[in-house]
Amino acid sequence: MLELRNITQRYDTLLIFDEVMSGFRYAPGGVQQLSSIMPDITTLSKVLCGGLPGGAIAGSQMIMSCFEAGNNTKVLHTGTFNGNPLSASAGLTTLAIVADGTIQETLNKNTVMFVNTVNEKAKQVGIDVQLFHQSSIFHILIGAQKEGVDISPSEDAFWITQKNAAIYNELKVLLTQHGIDMHKSHGWLSTCHTYDILEDAVDKFHMAFVKLLNQNRAMGLAD
Repeated sequence: MLELRNITQRYDTLLIFDEVMSGFRYAPGGVQQLSSIMPDITTLSKVLCGGLPGGAIAGSQMIMSCFEAGNNTKVLHTGTFNGNPLSASAGLTTLAIVADGTIQETLNKNTVMFVNTVNEKAKQVGIDVQLFHQSSIFHILIGAQKEGVDISPSEDAFWITQKNAAIYNELKVLLTQHGIDMHKSHGWLSTCHTYDILEDAVDKFHMAFVKLLNQNRAMGLAD
């Protein structure tokens, strides 16, 4: 990120952070707070309005002045939910709740516990499936041990989800059958996920792993 900031400053171009998913979830100030790098423009959505429709573009005064009336280079900004009072009210409440970082810290701890426990279940089953997390977002890697892929964010981690797409789809179906509806390769924890819910989810992952291994032993999914 620092290299990108240096390059954009060198060539007098804008650095834009897409914090639609990371904003407020990683930290109250998003990834830019954690990296100590201030972008010129930030895009926000998802949690911004507490689940109601809404999004925002944020930036320096110089950048945002292009939206001001009377500016010769004014940029029109229209949208169905612009100024929607319900979304705005929910947004203000949400921002107040997440402002001190307490929720983010709690969710991060819960995600660490969840990921570690699910990984232990996978180890008990003997299946080549491992989870890693970024803040309260967890990611699933299937077949990483066989391919020698590190359990962390990387191009290889993305590649393996493409290579083993069929098995990922199988796991998604099995989890859905046990009551867990999520993306095939990642999921998010929220304040709604209490300890009891997470404990139940771990058991369901365990059952799904057993079935997945039985269905794919011929493909070398055993660890």
